[in-house]
Amino acid sequence: METQKGDTIYLNTASEPTEVEINWQQNTENKSAKYKTLTYDHGPDESRVKLANIFVQSTYYQILMDRAQPVPNKQQKSIKVDNDFQFGQQTDGKNRFLVYHNKANKPFQHRFVETTLASGIFNTIKGPLNSVAPLIPYVGTVLKEQFTSRFPGLAGHPLRDWNDAAVTAGDMIVVNDKYEEKNVIGVTWLQKTTEVKTPYVITRFTNLTEGRSTEGILFVEVSKWSELLKKAQADSPGPGKVIKVDSKFQYGQKDGIGNVRFLVYHDAMANPILQKRFLETVAESSKLEQLGTTLGSVTNHKPANKASLLSGLTGDALKNF
Repeated sequence: METQKGDTIYLNTASEPTEVEINWQQNTENKSAKYKTLTYDHGPDESRVKLANIFVQSTYYQILMDRAQPVPNKQQKSIKVDNDFQFGQQTDGKNRFLVYHNKANKPFQHRFVETTLASGIFNTIKGPLNSVAPLIPYVGTVLKEQFTSRFPGLAGHPLRDWNDAAVTAGDMIVVNDKYEEKNVIGVTWLQKTTEVKTPYVITRFTNLTEGRSTEGILFVEVSKWSELLKKAQADSPGPGKVIKVDSKFQYGQKDGIGNVRFLVYHDAMANPILQKRFLETVAESSKLEQLGTTLGSVTNHKPANKASLLSGLTGDALKNF
């Protein structure tokens, strides 16, 4: 899984970080700032990506280093990711990188990737990146190919803030475990040039995690329903099953900040469905009125309606945690 708010990350301090200059336009004015780039890992947390990148505004670098704690017997410093960090990523949520800077700076996320590639940093980095190059998509040619092929999905997207209200990995949710045929919908999508309709159970969940939106929507591929329920905690109280959101879940959302975030549990490899198809299917069915309260609690629209639900939807793929 990619880095989440609340994770402890371990900054690699074995060598002096490389400095790059990021240029952008803001309110019709040309802006620039220098950033230091370094790598970090997640220590013993094997559920997260092994290695990732962080850009730190040069004038904020010492502030970050002073906040971070030295790791005994390692050339690393640890720090917990909080709201002071922003992030960028590909449209599918992969290749997430962190940014620590003055949030008044508003460079689009692709500026960091383009500048880094143009500077040749990934051809010269020594140490951890090169040693695990075969394992991760962040290094050398592999990184260049992946990011340059995805520039259309990065261009024009601002850096993102963490949405404290949106359901995320590690949250404990209560899922309505009653399977009813009336709650099955067919999500239609294109597989190459063939139209495919995959049946999903649509149900509500309640998020037990403090500070989160209390309700949300979960789409479960019918063939995966039993598998999902097997993940339930043994001591699930009352109606429904308590399940921990993990990397087996994907999510979709209405925009880049996590509004109308919904969960999907399915065979992600077999069903590469664009996220908008799920909400479009709801909007086109009789389920919209049934789920209006749930959608309203997430979107701040009361009640939710087709226009507000579909406004701003894009053709992005479902995202991975």
